Amino acid sequence: MKINNNNNNDTQNSQAQKNFNQQIKLEADDFKRQFKFIDKEKLFMELQNYKIENNNLKEENTKLRTRIQQTEKELLNYERLCENMTEQTPNKKKANELLLIQLKKQNKDLQQSLKERTVQVEHLKKNTKVTKFQELECDRKAYFDETVRMRKLIEESQSQFQSMLRYIILIPQFIVNTIKVFNLKVKFRNYSKQMKI
Repeated sequence: MKINNNNNNDTQNSQAQKNFNQQIKLEADDFKRQFKFIDKEKLFMELQNYKIENNNLKEENTKLRTRIQQTEKELLNYERLCENMTEQTPNKKKANELLLIQLKKQNKDLQQSLKERTVQVEHLKKNTKVTKFQELECDRKAYFDETVRMRKLIEESQSQFQSMLRYIILIPQFIVNTIKVFNLKVKFRNYSKQMKI
């Protein structure tokens, strides 16, 4: 009876084991079917996302290359401009120095002329034979000449002031252009680093 019971238990255990194995197999098959369905759909979606991301990266890469080319062109233009500015600056300085020397010489000549006129006027005043009218005429002529001279000096000073002002106005632009060139160089380096990445 014990043997029969043991056989019965073994049969029941093996039957339960078979049922359990079949149930696990069914669940595993069901899980595999679901997993395959989800996996294919998921892979397809990921593939689409990667394609979109790849296209976006290609487009961004093209934009960055275009931007780098534009930046390089701007950088070259600014470098040329800076070279021109630095080449012109010594020439302008020399021109201004020459102008200053000429003005000093002109001023010296005018002072000499003024001294001569003053001596002439003093001499005429000392001469007792010269009438008051002649003195006035001489003074009038001296004042007229002095007025003409002063007008010329004023015009020359205004002209010099205008040329100096133009030169002074160029200095901030030169500084701004130099800063732009520096910023463009920094941008170019950053873009180059981004392109390498």
